[in-house]
Amino acid sequence: MGLNLQPDQQRVIVVASQIPFETADLTEAAEVVFGRVAGIGGDELLNEAVEILQPAECYYYEERRRRKEWGSSGPEVQEIVLHFAADVGSGITVAVLLARLKALRDRREKEGRAQGRSEVKAIRATENANVAWSYFSKHLLTAFKVSQPRAVEIRQTDEGWYLRAEADGGYAYEGTVDSEGRVRYARRVNDKPLDTGMGLS
Repeated sequence: MGLNLQPDQQRVIVVASQIPFETADLTEAAEVVFGRVAGIGGDELLNEAVEILQPAECYYYEERRRRKEWGSSGPEVQEIVLHFAADVGSGITVAVLLARLKALRDRREKEGRAQGRSEVKAIRATENANVAWSYFSKHLLTAFKVSQPRAVEIRQTDEGWYLRAEADGGYAYEGTVDSEGRVRYARRVNDKPLDTGMGLS
C-alpha cells in the first residue's frame, strides 16, 4: 500500500452545468484551496470531495496531479474538478457545495493548528493584474474547458481583482480572484458567442 502524500497545493473546483456536460453548458464555477496545515492526503481529499458531491443527482469528477515546473523541482499541485448538473432539481448549487468544502477545510485546518502543524505558503500572492489574470485564465481553462481566453477587463477591488474575459468564439466570462490567488467565483455571462466584430461592451 502506497503512502497517501499531501500535495503542496490542493484546489477543489466546483462547476455547475446544464446537461449534457458540454463545454458550452458550463455556467458557473468557484474553488476552495486547501492549505498544508489541513494535512489532507491527496487520495483522502478526493474521497471527501466526491462524497460531498454525491447528493447531486447527476455528476462526474476529474482529478489531476502535476508538478508546476518541468521535472520534479516545483511544488506538486492537485486539482479536483467536480461537475454537477444544476438543472435536475436536486437543490445542489455551487454555493451549497462551496459551503461544504469550506467547512471541511476549516475543520481540518483547525485540527492541524491544534496539533501544532504550521502553514506553508504554496500560493503566490496576487500582487498585480498579471498574476490575477494568470490565476483566472488557468481557472477558465480547467473549469470551463475553454481555449485561449483573452482578458477584456481587469481591475483591482477591495477584495482582490475583478476580471472579465472572452474565449471560444466570443463566450464571455467574469469572476473574482482574491489577494491570495483563489478564484472566489466565475461565471459565463452570455448564452451564445458574442459577435467577435463588436467585442465586449
